[in-house]
Amino acid sequence: MFPSELLPIAAFMLLATPIALTSRAWFLHRTAVARERARTERMQQALASTTPAERAAILRALHGLEAGASGPTDDER
Repeated sequence: MFPSELLPIAAFMLLATPIALTSRAWFLHRTAVARERARTERMQQALASTTPAERAAILRALHGLEAGASGPTDDER
């Protein structure tokens, strides 16, 4: 089986790996939530005092800004 000197290392790995994976998933989730919240707030501010006729153009402009901010896609490189 395991030599006795490797037992503490194996125990540490059995504890550290799930904790690290769970923490990473939680941070990725919270980052996605924060980005969506910021996107929604920007959209609400942009549409706050507009007429229904202006909203489509504003939404297209916001989409263009967000697409440009994310960087070039693989097709554009």
